[in-house]
Amino acid sequence: MPKQAGKTLLEGLSHDRTRHGKVRWFYRTKFGKKQLRGIHDEPPLTITQDVLDAYMDARERLEGLTGVNRTPGSLGWLLDRYIDSISHLSPLTIADRKSIAKGMMHHQHRPFRNIRLKHAHVIRDEVGLNVGNKRVKLLRYAYDWAVEQELMAENPVRAAKTRSNPTEGYTSWTHDDVATFIDRHPLGTKAHLALSLFTYSGGTRISDVARFGPMNIKGDRVEWVQKKGRGQQVRRRSVPLVAALRKVLAASELGQVTWLQTEYGKPFSIKGLGQWFRKRCDEAGLRHLSAHGIRKAVGSVAAEHGCTAHQIMEFLGISLKEAETYTRAANAKKLADDGFNKVFGDD
Repeated sequence: MPKQAGKTLLEGLSHDRTRHGKVRWFYRTKFGKKQLRGIHDEPPLTITQDVLDAYMDARERLEGLTGVNRTPGSLGWLLDRYIDSISHLSPLTIADRKSIAKGMMHHQHRPFRNIRLKHAHVIRDEVGLNVGNKRVKLLRYAYDWAVEQELMAENPVRAAKTRSNPTEGYTSWTHDDVATFIDRHPLGTKAHLALSLFTYSGGTRISDVARFGPMNIKGDRVEWVQKKGRGQQVRRRSVPLVAALRKVLAASELGQVTWLQTEYGKPFSIKGLGQWFRKRCDEAGLRHLSAHGIRKAVGSVAAEHGCTAHQIMEFLGISLKEAETYTRAANAKKLADDGFNKVFGDD
Protein backbone atom coordinates (compact mmCIF):
# COMPACT_ATOMS: atom_id res chain seq x y z
CA MET A 1 0.00 0.00 0.00
CA PRO A 2 1.28 3.50 -0.86
CA LYS A 3 2.01 5.67 2.12
CA GLN A 4 1.61 9.42 2.34
CA ALA A 5 4.82 11.38 2.46
CA GLY A 6 4.09 12.82 5.88
CA LYS A 7 5.04 16.41 6.60
CA THR A 8 6.30 17.86 3.32
CA LEU A 9 6.13 21.13 1.41
CA LEU A 10 5.28 19.32 -1.85
CA GLU A 11 1.69 18.19 -2.19
CA GLY A 12 0.67 14.86 -3.71
CA LEU A 13 3.75 12.91 -2.65
CA SER A 14 3.48 9.29 -1.58
CA HIS A 15 5.90 6.38 -1.41
CA ASP A 16 6.03 2.61 -1.34
CA ARG A 17 8.70 -0.08 -1.33
CA THR A 18 9.61 -2.69 -3.87
CA ARG A 19 9.86 -6.31 -2.77
CA HIS A 20 13.59 -5.70 -2.41
CA GLY A 21 12.98 -2.86 0.06
CA LYS A 22 13.81 0.01 -2.32
CA VAL A 23 11.83 3.20 -1.71
CA ARG A 24 9.90 4.67 -4.63
CA TRP A 25 8.36 8.15 -4.53
CA PHE A 26 5.30 9.22 -6.55
CA TYR A 27 3.36 12.33 -7.45
CA ARG A 28 -0.28 11.27 -7.09
CA THR A 29 -3.63 12.89 -7.94
CA LYS A 30 -7.12 11.54 -8.52
CA PHE A 31 -6.13 11.09 -12.18
CA GLY A 32 -3.24 8.72 -11.48
CA LYS A 33 0.37 8.78 -10.39
CA LYS A 34 3.87 9.17 -11.80
CA GLN A 35 7.12 8.08 -10.19
CA LEU A 36 9.79 10.61 -9.26
CA ARG A 37 12.64 9.36 -11.39
CA GLY A 38 15.89 8.69 -9.56
CA ILE A 39 14.54 9.49 -6.08
CA HIS A 40 14.84 6.61 -3.58
CA ASP A 41 15.57 8.43 -0.31
CA GLU A 42 14.14 7.11 2.93
CA PRO A 43 11.23 9.11 4.42
CA PRO A 44 10.88 11.80 5.55
CA LEU A 45 11.93 13.18 2.17
CA THR A 46 14.36 16.11 2.27
CA ILE A 47 13.62 18.59 -0.51
CA THR A 48 16.71 19.12 -2.65
CA GLN A 49 17.10 20.44 -6.19
CA ASP A 50 17.06 16.87 -7.53
CA VAL A 51 13.86 16.09 -5.62
CA LEU A 52 12.18 19.28 -6.82
CA ASP A 53 13.18 18.62 -10.43
CA ALA A 54 11.89 15.04 -10.24
CA TYR A 55 8.65 16.23 -8.62
CA MET A 56 8.01 18.87 -11.27
CA ASP A 57 8.84 16.41 -14.05
CA ALA A 58 6.45 13.81 -12.62
CA ARG A 59 3.70 16.41 -12.34
CA GLU A 60 4.20 17.54 -15.93
CA ARG A 61 4.22 13.94 -17.18
CA LEU A 62 0.97 13.17 -15.38
CA GLU A 63 -0.76 16.37 -16.51
CA GLY A 64 0.31 15.74 -20.11
CA LEU A 65 -1.46 12.36 -20.42
CA THR A 66 -4.39 12.13 -22.85
CA GLY A 67 -5.69 8.70 -21.87
CA VAL A 68 -7.18 7.99 -25.32
CA ASN A 69 -7.08 4.52 -26.86
CA ARG A 70 -6.30 4.47 -30.59
CA THR A 71 -7.24 2.02 -33.34
CA PRO A 72 -4.16 -0.07 -34.26
CA GLY A 73 -2.82 1.05 -37.63
CA SER A 74 -4.30 4.54 -37.40
CA LEU A 75 -2.34 7.79 -37.46
CA GLY A 76 -3.34 8.32 -33.82
CA TRP A 77 -1.96 4.91 -32.92
CA LEU A 78 1.34 5.74 -34.65
CA LEU A 79 1.65 9.09 -32.85
CA ASP A 80 0.95 7.43 -29.50
CA ARG A 81 3.57 4.73 -30.13
CA TYR A 82 6.11 7.36 -31.17
CA ILE A 83 5.45 9.50 -28.07
CA ASP A 84 5.81 6.39 -25.89
CA SER A 85 9.29 5.96 -27.40
CA ILE A 86 10.63 9.40 -26.41
CA SER A 87 10.53 9.06 -22.63
CA HIS A 88 14.24 9.99 -22.60
CA LEU A 89 13.41 13.54 -23.70
CA SER A 90 12.45 16.29 -21.28
CA PRO A 91 8.88 16.25 -19.91
CA LEU A 92 8.39 19.71 -21.43
CA THR A 93 9.24 18.42 -24.92
CA ILE A 94 7.02 15.37 -24.47
CA ALA A 95 4.11 17.50 -23.24
CA ASP A 96 4.50 19.86 -26.21
CA ARG A 97 4.42 16.99 -28.71
CA LYS A 98 1.41 15.45 -26.97
CA SER A 99 -0.35 18.80 -27.22
CA ILE A 100 0.37 19.04 -30.95
CA ALA A 101 -0.84 15.47 -31.49
CA LYS A 102 -4.05 16.22 -29.57
CA GLY A 103 -4.77 19.13 -31.92
CA MET A 104 -4.63 16.71 -34.86
CA MET A 105 -7.24 14.38 -33.35
CA HIS A 106 -9.71 14.80 -36.22
CA HIS A 107 -7.12 13.28 -38.57
CA GLN A 108 -6.03 10.44 -36.31
CA HIS A 109 -8.59 7.89 -37.51
CA ARG A 110 -6.82 7.71 -40.90
CA PRO A 111 -4.60 4.68 -41.60
CA PHE A 112 -1.06 5.96 -41.10
CA ARG A 113 0.18 4.07 -44.18
CA ASN A 114 -2.16 6.12 -46.37
CA ILE A 115 -0.76 9.51 -45.37
CA ARG A 116 1.08 11.27 -48.19
CA LEU A 117 2.96 14.55 -48.61
CA LYS A 118 -0.19 16.42 -49.68
CA HIS A 119 -1.97 15.28 -46.52
CA ALA A 120 0.85 16.61 -44.34
CA HIS A 121 0.51 20.02 -46.00
CA VAL A 122 -3.26 20.03 -45.46
CA ILE A 123 -2.74 19.20 -41.77
CA ARG A 124 -0.16 22.00 -41.58
CA ASP A 125 -2.22 24.69 -43.33
CA GLU A 126 -5.41 24.37 -41.30
CA VAL A 127 -3.81 26.10 -38.29
CA GLY A 128 -1.50 29.04 -37.64
CA LEU A 129 2.10 29.17 -38.77
CA ASN A 130 3.87 28.09 -35.58
CA VAL A 131 1.49 25.25 -34.71
CA GLY A 132 1.38 24.15 -38.35
CA ASN A 133 5.16 23.89 -38.46
CA LYS A 134 5.15 21.88 -35.24
CA ARG A 135 2.66 19.49 -36.82
CA VAL A 136 4.97 18.94 -39.78
CA LYS A 137 7.91 18.24 -37.49
CA LEU A 138 5.88 15.83 -35.36
CA LEU A 139 4.79 13.90 -38.45
CA ARG A 140 8.40 13.70 -39.65
CA TYR A 141 9.58 12.40 -36.27
CA ALA A 142 6.76 9.83 -36.05
CA TYR A 143 7.34 8.47 -39.54
CA ASP A 144 11.12 8.37 -39.04
CA TRP A 145 10.40 6.23 -35.98
CA ALA A 146 8.04 4.04 -38.06
CA VAL A 147 10.83 3.44 -40.57
CA GLU A 148 13.23 2.51 -37.77
CA GLN A 149 10.66 0.04 -36.45
CA GLU A 150 10.20 -1.39 -39.97
CA LEU A 151 6.55 -0.35 -40.03
CA MET A 152 7.21 1.65 -43.21
CA ALA A 153 9.76 1.28 -46.00
CA GLU A 154 10.28 5.04 -46.22
CA ASN A 155 9.09 8.28 -44.66
CA PRO A 156 6.24 9.65 -46.85
CA VAL A 157 6.34 13.10 -45.23
CA ARG A 158 10.11 13.61 -45.11
CA ALA A 159 9.86 16.31 -47.80
CA ALA A 160 7.01 18.16 -46.06
CA LYS A 161 7.99 21.80 -45.73
CA THR A 162 7.51 24.19 -42.84
CA ARG A 163 6.20 27.67 -43.59
CA SER A 164 8.29 30.76 -43.04
CA ASN A 165 7.18 34.20 -41.99
CA PRO A 166 9.90 36.81 -41.42
CA THR A 167 9.54 38.02 -37.86
CA GLU A 168 11.66 39.42 -35.08
CA GLY A 169 10.07 37.01 -32.61
CA TYR A 170 9.07 38.09 -29.13
CA THR A 171 9.00 41.83 -28.49
CA SER A 172 12.00 42.97 -26.48
CA TRP A 173 11.48 45.01 -23.32
CA THR A 174 12.73 48.61 -23.18
CA HIS A 175 13.81 50.65 -20.16
CA ASP A 176 10.46 52.46 -20.33
CA ASP A 177 8.61 49.13 -20.32
CA VAL A 178 10.47 48.05 -17.18
CA ALA A 179 9.66 51.37 -15.48
CA THR A 180 5.98 51.01 -16.40
CA PHE A 181 5.87 47.45 -15.04
CA ILE A 182 7.55 48.45 -11.77
CA ASP A 183 5.18 51.40 -11.36
CA ARG A 184 2.26 48.92 -11.43
CA HIS A 185 4.09 46.16 -9.53
CA PRO A 186 6.43 47.82 -6.99
CA LEU A 187 9.13 46.28 -4.83
CA GLY A 188 7.69 43.65 -2.50
CA THR A 189 5.09 42.26 -4.93
CA LYS A 190 5.30 38.79 -6.45
CA ALA A 191 5.29 40.27 -9.96
CA HIS A 192 8.28 42.48 -9.13
CA LEU A 193 10.10 39.42 -7.76
CA ALA A 194 9.39 37.50 -10.96
CA LEU A 195 10.67 40.33 -13.17
CA SER A 196 13.85 40.54 -11.08
CA LEU A 197 14.47 36.79 -11.22
CA PHE A 198 14.09 36.78 -15.01
CA THR A 199 16.38 39.79 -15.38
CA TYR A 200 19.13 39.45 -12.76
CA SER A 201 19.72 35.76 -13.45
CA GLY A 202 20.80 36.72 -16.97
CA GLY A 203 17.51 36.49 -18.88
CA THR A 204 16.83 32.99 -17.62
CA ARG A 205 14.09 30.86 -19.18
CA ILE A 206 10.70 30.33 -17.52
CA SER A 207 11.48 26.62 -17.15
CA ASP A 208 14.38 27.47 -14.83
CA VAL A 209 12.91 30.45 -12.94
CA ALA A 210 9.90 28.29 -12.01
CA ARG A 211 12.30 26.12 -9.98
CA PHE A 212 14.41 28.87 -8.39
CA GLY A 213 14.49 28.74 -4.60
CA PRO A 214 16.78 28.81 -1.54
CA MET A 215 18.64 25.70 -2.69
CA ASN A 216 19.97 27.63 -5.71
CA ILE A 217 21.95 30.08 -3.57
CA LYS A 218 25.56 28.92 -3.32
CA GLY A 219 27.53 31.56 -1.42
CA ASP A 220 27.47 34.71 -3.52
CA ARG A 221 26.15 32.96 -6.64
CA VAL A 222 22.93 31.57 -8.10
CA GLU A 223 23.50 28.09 -9.51
CA TRP A 224 21.21 25.63 -11.29
CA VAL A 225 21.06 22.95 -13.97
CA GLN A 226 19.44 24.31 -17.11
CA LYS A 227 16.22 22.45 -17.89
CA LYS A 228 16.13 23.02 -21.64
CA GLY A 229 18.16 20.38 -23.46
CA ARG A 230 18.88 18.48 -20.25
CA GLY A 231 17.83 15.23 -21.95
CA GLN A 232 20.74 15.58 -24.37
CA GLN A 233 23.37 17.40 -22.31
CA VAL A 234 23.61 18.56 -18.70
CA ARG A 235 24.37 22.28 -18.66
CA ARG A 236 25.21 23.81 -15.29
CA ARG A 237 24.61 27.53 -14.93
CA SER A 238 26.20 29.86 -12.39
CA VAL A 239 25.78 33.64 -12.21
CA PRO A 240 26.71 36.20 -9.53
CA LEU A 241 24.03 37.05 -6.96
CA VAL A 242 24.00 40.78 -7.68
CA ALA A 243 23.07 43.40 -5.10
CA ALA A 244 19.89 44.36 -6.98
CA LEU A 245 18.53 40.82 -6.71
CA ARG A 246 19.55 40.55 -3.04
CA LYS A 247 17.48 43.68 -2.34
CA VAL A 248 14.43 42.25 -4.09
CA LEU A 249 14.70 38.89 -2.32
CA ALA A 250 14.97 40.64 1.06
CA ALA A 251 11.84 42.71 0.37
CA SER A 252 9.71 39.85 -1.01
CA GLU A 253 7.57 37.11 0.47
CA LEU A 254 9.37 33.95 -0.64
CA GLY A 255 8.18 30.38 -0.90
CA GLN A 256 10.11 27.81 1.13
CA VAL A 257 10.72 25.46 -1.81
CA THR A 258 10.46 27.74 -4.84
CA TRP A 259 10.51 31.50 -4.41
CA LEU A 260 7.60 31.95 -6.79
CA GLN A 261 4.46 30.07 -5.80
CA THR A 262 0.81 30.01 -6.82
CA GLU A 263 -1.91 31.56 -4.70
CA TYR A 264 -2.34 28.09 -3.18
CA GLY A 265 1.28 27.95 -2.00
CA LYS A 266 2.38 25.41 -4.61
CA PRO A 267 5.28 25.69 -7.10
CA PHE A 268 4.24 27.03 -10.50
CA SER A 269 4.26 24.72 -13.49
CA ILE A 270 6.29 26.11 -16.38
CA LYS A 271 3.19 26.89 -18.42
CA GLY A 272 1.42 28.27 -15.38
CA LEU A 273 4.21 30.72 -14.57
CA GLY A 274 4.33 31.98 -18.13
CA GLN A 275 0.58 32.58 -18.21
CA TRP A 276 0.58 34.20 -14.76
CA PHE A 277 3.38 36.62 -15.69
CA ARG A 278 1.63 37.46 -18.96
CA LYS A 279 -1.41 38.59 -16.96
CA ARG A 280 0.81 40.80 -14.78
CA CYS A 281 2.09 42.42 -17.99
CA ASP A 282 -1.51 43.02 -19.08
CA GLU A 283 -2.26 44.68 -15.73
CA ALA A 284 0.59 47.11 -16.39
CA GLY A 285 -0.78 47.94 -19.86
CA LEU A 286 2.04 45.99 -21.53
CA ARG A 287 -0.13 43.58 -23.50
CA HIS A 288 2.50 43.16 -26.21
CA LEU A 289 5.13 41.83 -23.77
CA SER A 290 5.86 38.55 -21.98
CA ALA A 291 8.66 36.89 -20.02
CA HIS A 292 10.29 35.74 -23.26
CA GLY A 293 11.00 39.34 -24.26
CA ILE A 294 13.06 39.94 -21.09
CA ARG A 295 15.55 37.32 -22.21
CA LYS A 296 15.80 39.01 -25.60
CA ALA A 297 16.31 42.42 -23.98
CA VAL A 298 19.12 41.12 -21.74
CA GLY A 299 20.95 39.70 -24.75
CA SER A 300 20.59 42.94 -26.71
CA VAL A 301 21.78 45.12 -23.81
CA ALA A 302 24.74 42.81 -23.23
CA ALA A 303 25.82 43.06 -26.87
CA GLU A 304 25.41 46.84 -26.91
CA HIS A 305 27.65 47.03 -23.81
CA GLY A 306 30.41 45.18 -25.64
CA CYS A 307 29.93 41.59 -24.43
CA THR A 308 31.36 39.02 -26.80
CA ALA A 309 29.28 36.27 -28.39
CA HIS A 310 30.95 33.72 -26.11
CA GLN A 311 30.06 35.75 -23.01
CA ILE A 312 26.44 36.08 -24.12
CA MET A 313 26.37 32.37 -24.92
CA GLU A 314 27.39 31.51 -21.37
CA PHE A 315 25.10 33.75 -19.34
CA LEU A 316 22.05 33.24 -21.58
CA GLY A 317 22.69 29.52 -21.89
CA ILE A 318 22.33 29.50 -25.69
CA SER A 319 24.37 28.30 -28.64
CA LEU A 320 27.18 30.39 -30.11
CA LYS A 321 25.16 30.77 -33.31
CA GLU A 322 22.24 32.27 -31.36
CA ALA A 323 24.56 34.53 -29.37
CA GLU A 324 26.10 35.88 -32.58
CA THR A 325 22.71 37.25 -33.66
CA TYR A 326 22.89 39.68 -30.72
CA THR A 327 26.46 40.80 -31.45
CA ARG A 328 25.74 41.18 -35.18
CA ALA A 329 22.75 43.41 -34.44
CA ALA A 330 24.78 45.53 -32.01
CA ASN A 331 27.69 45.80 -34.46
CA ALA A 332 25.34 46.74 -37.30
CA LYS A 333 23.85 49.51 -35.18
CA LYS A 334 27.29 50.85 -34.28
CA LEU A 335 28.48 50.74 -37.90
CA ALA A 336 25.35 52.54 -39.04
CA ASP A 337 25.84 55.24 -36.37
CA ASP A 338 29.50 55.69 -37.29
CA GLY A 339 28.72 55.90 -40.99
CA PHE A 340 25.85 58.29 -40.45
CA ASN A 341 28.02 60.59 -38.34
CA LYS A 342 30.75 60.64 -40.99
CA VAL A 343 28.26 61.73 -43.64
CA PHE A 344 25.86 63.96 -41.72
CA GLY A 345 27.62 64.65 -38.41
CA ASP A 346 29.01 67.94 -37.28
CA ASP A 347 32.58 68.77 -38.28
